[in-house]
Amino acid sequence: MSDATSTTIEKAPALITTGLVAVTVIFPILSLIGICFRYKVQRRPGQHLMADDWWLAVAWLSALAMSIIVWTFAGLAGVNFYTIDLSTATRDANLCLWIASWFNQIALTTVKIALLLFYKRIFSVKSFHVVVWIAISAVSCWGIIFFWLTICWGKPISKAYTGVGIWRYDVTATSLANVGCSICLDILVLCLPLFVISRLRLPTKEKIAIALIFWLGIFCCVCSIVRLVLLHKVLYEVVDSAGNIGVQSTQSCFLIIEPHCSIIAACLPCYGPLLAGMRGPESMLHSFRSIFSLQSMDATHSNNRTRKPEENATTICITRKLP
Repeated sequence: MSDATSTTIEKAPALITTGLVAVTVIFPILSLIGICFRYKVQRRPGQHLMADDWWLAVAWLSALAMSIIVWTFAGLAGVNFYTIDLSTATRDANLCLWIASWFNQIALTTVKIALLLFYKRIFSVKSFHVVVWIAISAVSCWGIIFFWLTICWGKPISKAYTGVGIWRYDVTATSLANVGCSICLDILVLCLPLFVISRLRLPTKEKIAIALIFWLGIFCCVCSIVRLVLLHKVLYEVVDSAGNIGVQSTQSCFLIIEPHCSIIAACLPCYGPLLAGMRGPESMLHSFRSIFSLQSMDATHSNNRTRKPEENATTICITRKLP
């Protein structure tokens, strides 16, 4: 009897698969490489890290915490097949997903804020700064609200992983609304620079080229959409237990992938200018940011044309030295 039970436990499909473990290892490394390269491109001798750099670091640490949670659960319950009692494994799997969702919310919120702060640093148009702060407030409210909604799903709180108790509200609708709002905010954040870029005194082709640099991060929206589809499948479709575990495992992969892709997407605009020529990273970023500084100077000081040539030359020189 014990042998039969042991065989049943061994064949029970686990939430943590080899593919999920690989994702938790590979994507933190990729996003860390992206961040390190971003820091190397941006920083100059004697220059400290900016606010957006620190927020991006918090996002990466939060995303890394998700990987640590998966590794911990894999060590306790097994990979591909459960090595412990099925009821205990199911409870632990729910606990793993629940806690991972906290850090997923923190990572997605902080990476959006980091990208918005990067916009604020690049574009020196005061009216645009107001829009950025409004967007940061909206992202912060979204992050805080859904963070606490995720924690307080059940009554008692342990309902989220033990199944004992009642749900405080419609968890299905809340989860889908959370991912849907994240996609909408991603699109909004990507669109914000377009309003400033459209005002640049540049040929249309160059405006499009600069806009595309900021839209290199569009693939993070694709990851969010895939996660939304998989989450919908997990929450709504009635499937057998093995199939449900398979879908949950795939959905968990994108739970990990999404914040790391967002981090990489936030880094891409920083070294997008590298695609424009063969000069060094520091030189390319300097030139890229000078474009926006000069444009903002034209928008803020409309009387520049009436200045003396010596004054204009001095102003341009100072602007190009801005970090």
